[in-house]
Amino acid sequence: MGAGNVPSTYGAATAGFDEKTKARFNRRVNEYQLNYYADHGHYASEPDAVKHALMGATAEEAWRSILPLPVVPDYQPSSEQKLVQQFMSLVDPNKRRDFLDKHPGFSDHFGIYTDPKVYLHNHEFFGRFLTAVDVMRAARAEVLTQAKTDGFTPDLLLKKRQIDAAFQKTFDRLLREDASWAGHKVGADQIPAWPAFPLARGASSRRPTRRSTRSMSLTLSSRS
Repeated sequence: MGAGNVPSTYGAATAGFDEKTKARFNRRVNEYQLNYYADHGHYASEPDAVKHALMGATAEEAWRSILPLPVVPDYQPSSEQKLVQQFMSLVDPNKRRDFLDKHPGFSDHFGIYTDPKVYLHNHEFFGRFLTAVDVMRAARAEVLTQAKTDGFTPDLLLKKRQIDAAFQKTFDRLLREDASWAGHKVGADQIPAWPAFPLARGASSRRPTRRSTRSMSLTLSSRS
């Protein structure tokens, strides 16, 4: 779909899905459309909704499996993201190997650790992150179920935004803890990974910044 070889339609997206996978996809599309309608007064186009649901599911499952999913924004990428961009542009395996040798610790982005302490920290960090995601998803599913029965009322919209805010608060706290673990001094009102604050060398350095998450419309922030 991204290359334009397959139409971005519901039918094309769900072709071959088993019933459980299709149900999860339907929930993502419905949730996105309800939120979009509440914000814009009309539903998103079919291609937009389909791509949003697929991109979000891809990103979430990659991180759930602790697999790499580098996202490099076009606008003001960090130094770490520029390195990812350079590495991803290399095709020759020998050049990639040389690049990794010249940048110690860079392979952490791809789940290849040389420091066992970083591995253990990241594993624990992602476990806590995914627990927060699961709690958010369950709460959103409850809102969606109510919306199907009563419509997406202002009260439900408020409840959904409260769920989003609670998740974002947890996410920001995890980023601060991660940066602090890596040796950075982080204020209570600072959000690591924003341009004015560096990424930690821990778990948060293996995922895109909040800025890039939002710009790529990936559903790992409370705005999804």
